[in-house]
Amino acid sequence: MPDLEEAWALAKDKPLGVTKFLKKYAAFTLLVIDEWLLDYPDEGMHSMLLELLERRYDTASTVSAPNTPRRTGTSDSAPGSTPMRSWTASCTTPSGSIPATTTCVNTPE
Repeated sequence: MPDLEEAWALAKDKPLGVTKFLKKYAAFTLLVIDEWLLDYPDEGMHSMLLELLERRYDTASTVSAPNTPRRTGTSDSAPGSTPMRSWTASCTTPSGSIPATTTCVNTPE
């Protein structure tokens, strides 16, 4: 998400940059947005995300993965250990583009 935000900031300063930016990112077959909403986006970024997701809706797959650590101090983390990255993700996929049965596998980094 920080890279997307930086690319958006650069695109806004160019002639036809906004249009080209949205066309480029709407055209990817699969768009993965990591560190999703790590920081709350400003109004311009918020509007761009909504426009981008609307353009991709029902035509391309989008995965958003937050980068939120597990809570420390719970029974699944050892004292003093670094919290692990979250494996939670949400996904949008075009209708009929994948079989009814799919398998997802999480692999630690």
